[in-house]
Amino acid sequence: MRALTPALACDPRRSVVVEACAGSGKTWLLTARIARALLEGCTPGAVLALTFTNKAAEEMQSRVWEALEALSGFSPQEARARCLEWGVPEDRLEACVEQAPRVFERLLLSPERPFVGTFHAWYLRLLASAPIGFARLSRLTPSQKPSALRRMAFRRWSQQLSASEASAFAWLVRELGTKRVLEALWQAVSWQRQVEVHSPGQWLRLAPGLDWEQALRDNSAAQQAWVRSAQPIAATLARAFGELDDKRHELANTLLDFSLAPPESVSLDHLERALLTDDKTAPVGRRQLRLKKTLIRKADAATWGSRASHFTDLLHQLEEGYAALRQQQAQRCQQARQEVLMTLSSGLLRAMDALAAASDESDFDGIEAAALDLVQSPQGASLLARWDCRTEQILVDEFQDTSPSQWALLRAWLEAHAGQSLPEAHAPKVFLVGDPKQSIYQFRGGDPRVFEAARRWLYTRYGAELLTADATRRCGGAVVGLLNAVMPDLMNGPQAIERYRPHTSLAPPVSGGVFHLPLVLKSEAERAQPLSSLDRDWLNEPRSAASSSLHLEEGRRIAAFLKAMHEADGSLPWSEMRVLVRARTHLAHIEQAFAECGIPYVSDRSGGLLEQPVVQDLLALCRLMAYPYSDQDCCHVLCSPLVGLHPASLPAALGVARERGLSLLELLSSPSAVDALGGSWTQAAGQLAGWRPLAAALPIHDFLSHVVAESALVDALELGLPVVQAAQAKANVRAFLHLSLQWEGGRLPSLSRFVHDLADRAQGERDEQPAVGIPDQQWDAVTLQSLHAAKGLEAQLVVLASAAANDRNDTSLRWLVEWSEGRDRIEALDAWLTRDVLSDAQMARLDLQIKESEAESANLLYVAITRAKRYFAVSGVEGGGSWYARVSQHTQAWEEVSGDPSAG
Repeated sequence: MRALTPALACDPRRSVVVEACAGSGKTWLLTARIARALLEGCTPGAVLALTFTNKAAEEMQSRVWEALEALSGFSPQEARARCLEWGVPEDRLEACVEQAPRVFERLLLSPERPFVGTFHAWYLRLLASAPIGFARLSRLTPSQKPSALRRMAFRRWSQQLSASEASAFAWLVRELGTKRVLEALWQAVSWQRQVEVHSPGQWLRLAPGLDWEQALRDNSAAQQAWVRSAQPIAATLARAFGELDDKRHELANTLLDFSLAPPESVSLDHLERALLTDDKTAPVGRRQLRLKKTLIRKADAATWGSRASHFTDLLHQLEEGYAALRQQQAQRCQQARQEVLMTLSSGLLRAMDALAAASDESDFDGIEAAALDLVQSPQGASLLARWDCRTEQILVDEFQDTSPSQWALLRAWLEAHAGQSLPEAHAPKVFLVGDPKQSIYQFRGGDPRVFEAARRWLYTRYGAELLTADATRRCGGAVVGLLNAVMPDLMNGPQAIERYRPHTSLAPPVSGGVFHLPLVLKSEAERAQPLSSLDRDWLNEPRSAASSSLHLEEGRRIAAFLKAMHEADGSLPWSEMRVLVRARTHLAHIEQAFAECGIPYVSDRSGGLLEQPVVQDLLALCRLMAYPYSDQDCCHVLCSPLVGLHPASLPAALGVARERGLSLLELLSSPSAVDALGGSWTQAAGQLAGWRPLAAALPIHDFLSHVVAESALVDALELGLPVVQAAQAKANVRAFLHLSLQWEGGRLPSLSRFVHDLADRAQGERDEQPAVGIPDQQWDAVTLQSLHAAKGLEAQLVVLASAAANDRNDTSLRWLVEWSEGRDRIEALDAWLTRDVLSDAQMARLDLQIKESEAESANLLYVAITRAKRYFAVSGVEGGGSWYARVSQHTQAWEEVSGDPSAG
């Protein structure tokens, strides 16, 4: 591999793969390469640039247009300097300078613009150009509500199950529970699509082939055989323990009951609880049962005398035999469970495809599979040939986030041009840029090993240049020093010696520093013990817990740190600070701490629009109007800014309603009851009484607009919230009103359907949720967000919070996947739970998956640190996580910093 230079990377006549570190200018490279290709004669429509988010695509396209627009107004000297910056060689320099004033005009007048978009947008382009025989695919569109589409497909599929399939499904539900079964089935559908893309017809060949009923019969037969062999041993041990004092007689009775029970009806649970315990040191996938350490006491051995060793040997025989039996049974259950999952998922996939064909819409996985089916069909060659005629440059950003399926489609296109050593002269030129150290989207299908497979394939089959860049223009010297101290031990090892290479900084030499805030210790939780449910005012005082108080204390320390940095460094506005967390679980506590300290902030904790507090208020009103008997929604509305009652007044009103056998809204419809309640209840009852007929008569949007105006909701938000949060809340109100106008064209006044539809959408994936509103202006505020949401962003100061917390145990069903070296074929697949006992081959795959998870964890830390330009700090709550410990070894303790903290 060679060091990156613009002359190599931006040359449109070369195929290039660039591995570039964070902040090295990947977007600049893409922009420069596209602009230079257009400058050197490439037609605008011949550029295909792919990325992973619409936001990234818009930014790339905007930068290209801005660069070419600026170039068109340059003097010859300025144009020459820019061309040299883009790596134009001397022999083509003057021709490019001559073209510079006209390239932007050519772009504007071209009938086809460069395609800059996501993979899925490209898939839709491919499907739209499908030949006549694939007319169905040309109409396929992405569903706006894929979760609802999947639920509909599931209902259709479940109604058509045969008796044997229904029995298998029922057994699976007993094994896993309904929620896990649904998740596992859709995971299996997704994996089936990937398997069939790479190896058509291979899905069921990867299944274990073990019928679940046969597995149960085999397990029962094996258990009875072992019981028969173990009962004489148990009888001997029962007599032995019966000789001891009264404290051992319960164990003796358990062994005696086991020895006398019919083998076909004996329960092994009592025996296991009496003799054995889980070996906590056993790795995941290798559950081990061991004899209890206190099973044989010194007094017991003394009573038995010389027979003690014999009885101990018998106990070990029971232990080993029972452990072997349980291991065999667990492996049969695991294989039978997977067999059922893979068999049932085939039918579910057919139901999904049938629904997609009928509705002309599918989820993203379905659209990707359709595009790959089309490309790999007999007509695929002619389709790609048409794209050959129009495409000269293929560029992919953030290639480390590419999935094997996405690379499979690109490879299928390029293989037609790949010769023994070099591609054909007219083959499209390929430019891939990415950084495997920033691969953090495995849960979305991103696979960093695809980057290496693609790089190797393009080098050997396509003659691509391989370039690296390890100099960052974003991170200052202090941050780069921290990277070079922490990351080699995490990323480099026997299998990945060069995964992290030392970085250098090209950032301006300005002040900076790296710190660790004091670790919040568990002992500090004693300061704020939670109140009991009887002592707590549940309407006014939220539930508290030790962990909550700890994370609130962490938030206060972060707030104090940011406040000190803000005051010490005049060039450090709030908007140049970010607080990052691995999961959003404790963002609420940090928000509370910031509110206490008066620090303005914006947060992505609440997710989509439907989860925003003010939208929840409006939804509660819609539910109340549709279902007047809902006291919960009535209380919600009454205490919201829409009405503004104090929560303390609710218990009395609810008590009166209960005495009369009425709902709260029915009570408020009674003038005498409202007069008895007095105070602000009269106005509240009047508001609700006025809204009820409007809800029944007006379209949704008109009704909500009237409520917002009459209740002076916007004014209440401005009075009750800090400036930044008020601006966001007002933007959310506007966004929700716009959503209500879009819903069914704002026509029918069907509140119940509106409520059900939004509840359905709220249960879908996060990406399906309506987006939060955009404030009228950008505020000077600290950003609180997850690490995954911060990818591609940067700030002068970054705090990594909750960096000492343990990872949560994953109890869902997971999949072990063994890919071929070229990432072009799935060779083995296993569905497993944490409690399963795995075979040696499965353990090897699990070990590999664990290493990949550890590598992604290291990548997350790398991403967190590289968001910082000048200052980085880590904080945490005591919990055993490793990030805080690793980083704090190479950072300055914040409490030790004196004077000007920005001078650290």
